[in-house]
Amino acid sequence: MTEEALKLVALGVYAGFFAAFTFFVGAALRSRGWIFLSSTFEHRPPVASSVQFLLNLGFYLTCLGLLLWNLGTDPSTRWLDGKQVFTLRDVVQSVSTRLGVSIIVVAALHTVNFLVLSILNQKSRPEKSG
Repeated sequence: MTEEALKLVALGVYAGFFAAFTFFVGAALRSRGWIFLSSTFEHRPPVASSVQFLLNLGFYLTCLGLLLWNLGTDPSTRWLDGKQVFTLRDVVQSVSTRLGVSIIVVAALHTVNFLVLSILNQKSRPEKSG
């Protein structure tokens, strides 16, 4: 298999895994996130619904951006005996690095969103006197 074919395989494998990740994580966030959002905005269901839609949109746009950015970046080759090479080992490294960075970015943004919503949730709750 040529180096160019291996690079296409690496990008295809990354795209397939990241698309599956996006689909399954998006579905989990949508179903489980609604419970949290309905609790946070319990007296304002339309706001909870709107926030859920906007968070889902942000998630999918972020994933689409990461996917396109990674597909637009050429898998790196390495030097071996004075020649640039791209082997099956490089396919595995390229896919794992791309997936790892993409998942870290999505997780970091999810954590920030969750922290903001947790703060909003605490502020919307009446204080307990005791």
